[in-house]
Amino acid sequence: MKGRAYIVLALILAVSAFLRFRGIFAEGFAFTYDVGRDLLVVRKMFTEHHLTLLGPTTGIEGIFYGPWWYYLLAFPYLIFSGNPTGIAVFIGLLGLTAVLLAYIFGKLLWPKDKNAPFILAAVCGISQVMVSSSNQIWSPNLIPFLMIIWLILLAKQKYLPLGLITGLILESEVAFGTFFLIAQIVALMGVYRKIRWSYFLGLAIIFSPRLIFDLRHDFLVTKNILKLIQQPPVSAGFNLWHSLAEKFIALQGTWNNTLANGNFVAGSTLFIFVLIILIKYYRRLSKTEQQLLTTTLVVCFLIYLFFSFWPGDFWWYYLAGLPVIFIFWLALSIRVSGYYGLAVIYLLFLLQPIKLITSLGEKWEGNAAVYRNSKRTAVSILDQADGQPFNLLVYTPPVIPHTYNYLFSWLSDTHYSNLPQQENQPLIFVILEPDYEHPERLADWLQIHQFDGKIVEERIMPGQIIVQKRIRQ
Repeated sequence: MKGRAYIVLALILAVSAFLRFRGIFAEGFAFTYDVGRDLLVVRKMFTEHHLTLLGPTTGIEGIFYGPWWYYLLAFPYLIFSGNPTGIAVFIGLLGLTAVLLAYIFGKLLWPKDKNAPFILAAVCGISQVMVSSSNQIWSPNLIPFLMIIWLILLAKQKYLPLGLITGLILESEVAFGTFFLIAQIVALMGVYRKIRWSYFLGLAIIFSPRLIFDLRHDFLVTKNILKLIQQPPVSAGFNLWHSLAEKFIALQGTWNNTLANGNFVAGSTLFIFVLIILIKYYRRLSKTEQQLLTTTLVVCFLIYLFFSFWPGDFWWYYLAGLPVIFIFWLALSIRVSGYYGLAVIYLLFLLQPIKLITSLGEKWEGNAAVYRNSKRTAVSILDQADGQPFNLLVYTPPVIPHTYNYLFSWLSDTHYSNLPQQENQPLIFVILEPDYEHPERLADWLQIHQFDGKIVEERIMPGQIIVQKRIRQ
């Protein structure tokens, strides 16, 4: 790589890093029920010296992810002593690495092209979807990083690591991962006319912890999976034609959010451009390019069909792996057409990186789910307690306060000496998060706890979190 290329790549990485880490260092990332639950499990792994064989619940009763998300979190947990900001930095580093991997993938695919790898890396670096998937502690956010590795392995036809990565994608988001796995096997058999046994060995390695758990517990998880297949959940009023239209709109929305900052007109125009270019110049593509393009097209189409026919609920993050594929299509169309001037205009005026960078300087408080707000609340209580034993009552809309359970445990491990006590204490602190969707539930909860001490002080913390200081009578 020549000096000028180093400078361009460094500039792309610098902008990408700023977009990802600005919010993390400002502690503006989400700290929700799921994050608190996961970090409590990781903390338990270290304190009890016991590796779990299961991961988080998939949201379907009796069906769980494997433990790989917990194993991954264990590394930054250990390095940063459980600090959520440090763990978020680790996720951001994975996102930044994905930008570098996009450049490496471009150089692998187009070794003689000086521009296309930079286009691929730049779009990965500043795309709204790619940035937002790099600054939150959430397992589906691993998928864009894994998908770029998947493209590299697919281009090189390395089947064992391809199976490993596919398994990790499934363990990161089960709905997308399951349909992606099936669609990928169909595409490999149709495009490459082969699929090696080592691919399934890679899958088996990833699934082995759950298999061990099942062997120890009379195939409990397997039975639940078979039950789900036999009796899938059906959304109220499911209609196939409506589902086909709904999933198409979701697909189009993912495209627009990835490549056009959510702009429908710009995204649709860009899609037509990419479609025309790839059809027109398909025969000019190398064999590897044709195989990658065909495989990704088949995978996307089958995933669309699978979700359309699936009668259960559908959420936007079920398509978490498609943005990387869309970016690949865009870079491929620019490379084969040679419209690099248009590519620069696109990057500057459609993705608007300068506007995105300047907007990050705006003050933003956020709600109760923002980490800095929940952290300030916990720190404020510990400072007020000033070493005195106290009881803690928490109302959060998810009911179970995993976020505060983790925060108080971590702060007590690293900065303070006292934890909330189980036995009745004269001093009580009450945390009340707003419940905008069901305010009556908060009112009912307060009614139940009205006799738990006399309120002597009440303050509103950032994020509209109310903290009450009470004295037990």
